[in-house]
Amino acid sequence: MSVLALDPGIRGCGVAVFDKNELVSCAYVKNPVSAGDDPAAVFAMSAAVISWAQTAGAEHCTFEHPRIYTAAKSKGDNNDLLPLVAVGYLVASRFENPVKVFPHEWKGQMPKEVCAARIRNRLNERELDTLDACLTKTGAKGHNVVDAVGIGLYAVDRFQPKKSWE
Repeated sequence: MSVLALDPGIRGCGVAVFDKNELVSCAYVKNPVSAGDDPAAVFAMSAAVISWAQTAGAEHCTFEHPRIYTAAKSKGDNNDLLPLVAVGYLVASRFENPVKVFPHEWKGQMPKEVCAARIRNRLNERELDTLDACLTKTGAKGHNVVDAVGIGLYAVDRFQPKKSWE
């Protein structure tokens, strides 16, 4: 069973595929539409991710559903998250029984650096090589790929906190 893990975006998406619970591929998929968050940009982004996922052989999908927090806790315009939600659901609609996860479900309130370190800690050497090769190509948008890998680890039940005695 191969699972597409998706961190949705409007300019680009972090994607990762896990096959038999192991990371086999990851990427930052760019939107061919360079500006805007209108339906054309949402559809183009979704189509690019679906195409990548088909090439990667993904059979199932777990995607992050961004969460809108109260005004006191939010940063920027909450409406900016709506196109991301649309991308996530359009991609997920191509898969049977897609699973949505909220950020607090898979990573809680962990700072980005701590979360990235935990993700890397859960990967074996081959998986780390796959991720590092992708991050070398991706550059500044690599955090989206790292999040996709984290979502995938959560989807295959490998992201739970380790006990101190493990």
